[in-house]
Amino acid sequence: MFKSVDWQMVAFVGGSLLIEFLRYSHVPRIYYFQQTTDDDEEDDRAA
Repeated sequence: MFKSVDWQMVAFVGGSLLIEFLRYSHVPRIYYFQQTTDDDEEDDRAA
């Protein structure tokens, strides 16, 4: 089973994920924004 694994690809993907995690670890995963909608905008929407 382990002979058919491309270890170079596994190392590349794992290293890329690790670098992205370390680089963007300070960024929050979920953003909350308050949506303000005007009554005029709701009238222009299609049903």
